[in-house]
Amino acid sequence: MTSSLHFVNFISPGTDEVFVERCAAILEIPMDELRSRGRGPRLTEGRELIVSLGLHRWRQSASRLAAVLGLHPESVSRQSSRGRMKAAEDPDFAMRLEELDAALIERVERKGK
Repeated sequence: MTSSLHFVNFISPGTDEVFVERCAAILEIPMDELRSRGRGPRLTEGRELIVSLGLHRWRQSASRLAAVLGLHPESVSRQSSRGRMKAAEDPDFAMRLEELDAALIERVERKGK
């Protein structure tokens, strides 16, 4: 696992819903799809990226992310764990996680803190 996965961004993206909406826009996944019960690879990976980034770098709450995504908090924790393992084992996933983080930082900085 890369040490950057434990890096915490201190720029607040706003509320949990704003955080998820910004991530969804960057990933080009509609919010209604993220909130759906869909389980396709694109949605699964999108959720893993969002919750991993939210919990481990942006200080978001598992229970609040779960509420925004329409999931149980335990599901959010499991997805986050899978995302962390994937980031450690799959360089492509780790790169997508880094790209999402960088894009989110850029959006937050553009819109003001």
